Amino acid sequence: MKKKILAAVMAATMVFSLVACGSSDAGSNAATGSANAATESASAGTTSSSSSGDMIKVGIINNDPNESGYRTANDKDMKNTFTEANGYEASFAYSLKNDEQITAAQKFIQDGVDYLLLSAADTAGWDSVLKDAQDAGIRVILFDRTIDADESLYEASIVSDMAKEGQTAVDWLKSQNLSTTLSTYRVLWVPQHSRDVPVLWMTQQQTTDSIW
Repeated sequence: MKKKILAAVMAATMVFSLVACGSSDAGSNAATGSANAATESASAGTTSSSSSGDMIKVGIINNDPNESGYRTANDKDMKNTFTEANGYEASFAYSLKNDEQITAAQKFIQDGVDYLLLSAADTAGWDSVLKDAQDAGIRVILFDRTIDADESLYEASIVSDMAKEGQTAVDWLKSQNLSTTLSTYRVLWVPQHSRDVPVLWMTQQQTTDSIW
């Protein structure tokens, strides 16, 4: 069953793995994401099928689908993958706030899901709730975003290698041998959703170390 879940998550995330997770106007949608923290059923009429015990119960915690084009597509693929026809009883929770996501995770644990799929709004604060999931026999799989927690608290992490992506971008920039009129090439770190996102920046003048 674990392999089936992993395959499903990978199928729902890999198609858009090369698309940036954030967007420049993501902040304007934060309020919308916060208001959608309540869970919703993946499809109507799940009680009769799931009561047989044949369905795999999955709780999926994601960021607001309106955050970006990537997130909208990711959410759509999740809902197309985790369906009753494929053997799942899936429930979804959305928020750009970490505390609301943790509350949703606690509810999924109380509901007795088999798997908890998580794309965290923030990297910190997950140890306790993931320990609760582990104690309840619930397997946790991270997707899209990693967290600051002991690796023993989750089964798998299907995420991008951001450090490698940044290094690849820098190596590409150096290989272009661009005009010397651009006298300074710097990699800036833009705080976004309580995490650092590497961004290439080219300028003729000295710049600060971050953009706010």
